Amino acid sequence: MSAESASADAHAAPAHADGGPPPCPAPLPAGQQPGFAVPAGACDCHAHVFGGPPAYPYREPRRYTPAAGTGVQAYIRMLGSLGLTRAVLVQPTLYHDNRLTLDGMRALEQAGIQARGVALADAGISDATLALLHDAGVRGVRAHLRGTPEGRPGDALPLADRLRALDRLAGRIAPLGWHLQLHVAGAELLRLAEWIRALPVPVVLDHFARVRLSAGAADAGGRTLLALLRGGACWLKLSAPNRFDDPAAPYPSLAPFARELVDAAPHRMLWGSDWPHSSFHGVMPSDAALLDALALWAPDAQARHRILVDNPARLYGFSPGLLD
Repeated sequence: MSAESASADAHAAPAHADGGPPPCPAPLPAGQQPGFAVPAGACDCHAHVFGGPPAYPYREPRRYTPAAGTGVQAYIRMLGSLGLTRAVLVQPTLYHDNRLTLDGMRALEQAGIQARGVALADAGISDATLALLHDAGVRGVRAHLRGTPEGRPGDALPLADRLRALDRLAGRIAPLGWHLQLHVAGAELLRLAEWIRALPVPVVLDHFARVRLSAGAADAGGRTLLALLRGGACWLKLSAPNRFDDPAAPYPSLAPFARELVDAAPHRMLWGSDWPHSSFHGVMPSDAALLDALALWAPDAQARHRILVDNPARLYGFSPGLLD
């Protein structure tokens, strides 16, 4: 969504009670089931949970306000409806620290769902904090290289300075076996490719790396993404197809290139719901429909097992057990 659209939406709806942006549209209620048999141990590799003040104060100024009903218990109900028993929570940029994700991971584990986390951090993070996060189940750090999201410290720096800071951060997390998760702009992927290849940690690209999926390999971003995958330089999250060109599931114009990506590197693919679809103002998808889209991109059951079970287990270090 463009800055102009965001501004228009903000003026079209009343502000939040604290004077911030109005609440985001809510996700659809849990309950629908996917149209294929979800394998035991399947994982949602990209989701957020939200809370609000006073327990979880927002970083201000903020770009959005979470919808009501987007806490961890609602997420647990969604996972149950889809038959997913593993989950990766990604810390939203909306908050001052990673407490919300850590609390959410504990709640997931208490509900019998194996949980891992992706934190927000910078190169100055202490060894003690890294150890605490690792013990809690964090296995990666997310960094935004797409625009200047949320106004976090360092986001307004020139790209070269941001990459140097991420080089230092990668050096800090490499001994832990963590990965670096990047939210990039597809148009910038060619510029970033050699830097990505040189990083000393695994790299995960969010949301199809934001390439022009409908253009596929005809676009420079799409060609670069294929080259990175074929060379083993990154992992890819097959997530948030609702944020691209097609207005509603099953997003047919995206399917040909999504299948090409899966065929190019099935051992590097991950699936994520992107629940609760925060700051999304299009046709709200059911999470079952998003999982069904994976069956279009990976029609073979063995390929889906790899994407939903084997690949997450390898990247996030899920332990055996709790598969049913």
